Amino acid sequence: MKQYLLVTTIFILTLSACYDVQAKSKTATSSAQVESVSNGDSVPIQIRVVGHYNIVKFKGAFYACPHGQEVNWEIDNVAKLPGVFVADSENHLIAKLPR
Repeated sequence: MKQYLLVTTIFILTLSACYDVQAKSKTATSSAQVESVSNGDSVPIQIRVVGHYNIVKFKGAFYACPHGQEVNWEIDNVAKLPGVFVADSENHLIAKLPR
């Protein structure tokens, strides 16, 4: 139950950060626009959870971010954050994760 709450909290914080960035650019975004933006990969989208990692697609790459890792997707070089794995496909990324 605690893991579920942590994952849910991280997901909500990630979405909140995305909306903050959009608000700062003064762009009103409807849910239909969010879907079209996510297809362009300019907004991080959590694909699923594997073990202790959130699998996120962002700007054409897949990231495995450890639970609890704070990420500013617009500023941070996410690939260089501690514990983060990066690959060009979801399957390649999952193969990189520790078991």
